Amino acid sequence: MKHRLFYLALPLFILSACAFASPADVPRILLVGDSWPGFLQVFRCFDTVIQDYPDLIGYGQRGHRTTLVGVRASEYNTPEFMDVVLDELNTYPTIDIVHLSLGGNDFVMDIDWTPSTPPETVQAFIDGINVHVEAVIDAILAVRPNIRIALCSYDCGNHSLGDATPAQMNAIWVQ
Repeated sequence: MKHRLFYLALPLFILSACAFASPADVPRILLVGDSWPGFLQVFRCFDTVIQDYPDLIGYGQRGHRTTLVGVRASEYNTPEFMDVVLDELNTYPTIDIVHLSLGGNDFVMDIDWTPSTPPETVQAFIDGINVHVEAVIDAILAVRPNIRIALCSYDCGNHSLGDATPAQMNAIWVQ
């Protein structure tokens, strides 16, 4: 029963994130990618931070359509996702900042990494992720060449995985 309630409440919680924007907010920041920007959207993190910078008050964020928990870079680099991103950019010409976070789920779900994984295997995998991230960036820049894109990473996961220590995990995340 608890699980059913959770799965019923979660979509309502996520959809309610749209309702917290101030009517005076002008969409300036587009959150794009996986759970990292997704949770920034749900918890309206930029709204909190912006209050500390008076020149930025009124900067609104969008991201309820352009973030998805668990999405891989290879999945995001498809028309299904990119059409939505481009639609947001076209709908809101005031957006001039994109907060982009992709690739972490590819690493967590698609490679059986251990500290003994050969560096060339890791690099080839990272190169594959980068191809998709670069394609997403290129598509955004094709619509709005002067937009600023903050490419955000996954540092300090601070947990162990298998026989990898937290320090080894943090080192692999920042590669």
